[in-house]
Formats: sequence, C-alpha cells, structure tokens
Amino acid sequence: MSKFDRLKNTADITLNSVFRETNHTGNKTLADIVKTAKLVELLRLEWEPQEDITTFELAQAIKIFLNGGTIMPDQFDNLSKSVSRHFKVIS
Repeated sequence: MSKFDRLKNTADITLNSVFRETNHTGNKTLADIVKTAKLVELLRLEWEPQEDITTFELAQAIKIFLNGGTIMPDQFDNLSKSVSRHFKVIS
C-alpha cells in the first residue's frame, strides 16, 4: 500500500466517524466536515542516541519506539530538546 493510499484510508476513516457523530445531531453537513478536514502525515524518526543520554530521556523515547518510530508533528514539537536530540527526522 502506497503512502498516499494509507493517508487516504486514514482520511476516509476519520471523515466517516465524524460524519456518523454529526449525522445524529444534524449540526454539520458533509461539505462542512470536508472543508475543515486536514491530513496530517506522521513523522518517521530514526533513533540516534547521544553518549550522554539520561534515563529520563530514554524513558521518554520508549513511547516513540512503541509507536513504531512514528509521531504526530505537533507531538514532536512538544518534546523537550533533550529528548528530541536523540532522533533524526526521516520524513
């Protein structure tokens, strides 16, 4: 499955769940939902630990490992500099 297909499937699932929720209340039309929808691509990270890594930084990094080395862009921006310095953004 290509990167585009994965993004499309994610968007379809998200739009369908939002549509089901709002369809019951009748507050939004599908056109309103599509206008406000946005696709966000996960960042792929490569582990590059520094020699001076602390146990706290390693514990924070484990969360990223458990997600298969992927993270939402805003979550990466919210990581402390001491943790993010151990990762290289691939895409």
